[in-house]
Amino acid sequence: MTLINPSIGKSSYHGGFVRVEKRFSRGFSMLAHYTKSRFMDDVESANEYGVTGSYMDQYHRRLDWARSASDVPNHVVLTAMYECRP
Repeated sequence: MTLINPSIGKSSYHGGFVRVEKRFSRGFSMLAHYTKSRFMDDVESANEYGVTGSYMDQYHRRLDWARSASDVPNHVVLTAMYECRP
């Protein structure tokens, strides 16, 4: 058995969201969703954005503790919907 990229890091995710929905007359509605988050880790993974690198010191992993390359601190989704009635 061969281990490729064994799990050697740690990560932390904290987030919160707000959702607002408004329904209007005649089948029209709007939805807004906002997420504020922070994703920290001390190791890069193969599916992160950008070029992956390695760690500074394998015996002192705290030197690499920082925001993850996959961190999306602010995420907004706006949706508008219209229901057609026959």
